[in-house]
Amino acid sequence: MDPRVLDQVTLNLLSNANRHSPAGGSITISARQVDTAVRLEVADSGPGIPVAERELIFQPYYRIKREDGAAVPGSGLGLAVARRILEESGGRIWVEEREDGGARFCVEVRAAAPRDAS
Repeated sequence: MDPRVLDQVTLNLLSNANRHSPAGGSITISARQVDTAVRLEVADSGPGIPVAERELIFQPYYRIKREDGAAVPGSGLGLAVARRILEESGGRIWVEEREDGGARFCVEVRAAAPRDAS
């Protein structure tokens, strides 16, 4: 995977987490190997994503509404673009609910082959 693409996806997820987390909230980023892939996770302490909207948020121009009915700021393109470029590169992206509230966005890409140490 092109590292610039992964950087852009990561920046988008961090920007979204920042936008949805309350003042004094937390954002956690982690990475680990899962079988032959690398999984990147960005978790926030925001309100989370309703189950019914967990796939819709990856559609172009879709934006979640706040409790007061106002649309969350943004174009609604970031997650749609992220999913498309990840899938074209053999990766994937999805969202889960955190056990203690908030959302966890997961990205998996194929792990690079180890370099020869010789």
